[in-house]
Amino acid sequence: AAAAGRGGPRGRASGSSGPRWWTAMRDICPISGFPVGLLPYPPLKLHLRRPGARSSSRFIDGPFLVLNILSTWNFEVLGYHLTMPDMQGIDEHMRRCKLGPFRLLRALELQSLGTPEALQELEALRFRAARRL
Repeated sequence: AAAAGRGGPRGRASGSSGPRWWTAMRDICPISGFPVGLLPYPPLKLHLRRPGARSSSRFIDGPFLVLNILSTWNFEVLGYHLTMPDMQGIDEHMRRCKLGPFRLLRALELQSLGTPEALQELEALRFRAARRL
């Protein structure tokens, strides 16, 4: 899986473009079940690659995905385990679109630090993520 912030033509009505390009989409986010075209922010385009199979992409509600991962600590999405580049792309989408303070790589960094302060910050981050869902 790999993430990108901008979408391609899949799921769009013909002729849609501009600052709210996704509003003409008919896709449903496979994670949240919410219509992508009704999101108040751009969807995340998640590229799914399975070894030996053709890659595909899905439009995802990025903040919902991040909050879900942080609250469950499950880094598998639609049957794919997120890689470091995937998480970098997701975090970049969250930053670029100003979608809140929740970042996957920051959570992993806090876990790897392992200090009592870092683990307390991680616990607080995960608690806030669960409350936002």
